[in-house]
Amino acid sequence: MAKEIKGEDGKNYVVKEKKPWYKRWWVWVIIVIVAIFIAGGALSDDDDDDSDSGSAKTEQTAKKKPASHKKSAKTESSTQSKESKPKESKPKVPEEYKNALATAEEYNEDQPMSKAGLLDQLTSKDGEGFTQAAGEYAVNHIQVNWNENALKCAKEYEKTEHLSRADVQDQLSGSVDDGGEGFTPEQVQYAMDHLPK
Repeated sequence: MAKEIKGEDGKNYVVKEKKPWYKRWWVWVIIVIVAIFIAGGALSDDDDDDSDSGSAKTEQTAKKKPASHKKSAKTESSTQSKESKPKESKPKVPEEYKNALATAEEYNEDQPMSKAGLLDQLTSKDGEGFTQAAGEYAVNHIQVNWNENALKCAKEYEKTEHLSRADVQDQLSGSVDDGGEGFTPEQVQYAMDHLPK
């Protein structure tokens, strides 16, 4: 805005009139930024107060809040449940299960067996006599490559028993109850594919 004023020398001068401070754009930008910081600080203070309060205070606050504060109530309850959850402990493994696993590892080092064969050895009366549950725990937790065990068995049969490939395959896939090794068809196929010709 321009304003015309008369100078001391009698001449008219055009002078730009300054805007009042509250009409300047940068003043409003500063006001908006300050308002955002204040609002953000107030929200974070509320969150800090909620997380520091005990569970009783949290429950009281959740009951008093109107429906429009459902999101805050959910946040409080999830914070409370995280704080009150005890650390999950690993289930204690019975001593018999540990012993069955140790025995299974010893058998696996000395002679390669199938999972079914190892389970039978651990649980049969003529074998180790572990309970079925302990035997299953052992064969399910032992670190072993069953395909490699099938291949080792196949090589052993071919070398010491002088069996044909067909007889080796029958022996590997035969049921443990019938005197076979009890390997799965996939494990037998792996062994036969990798058995030197």
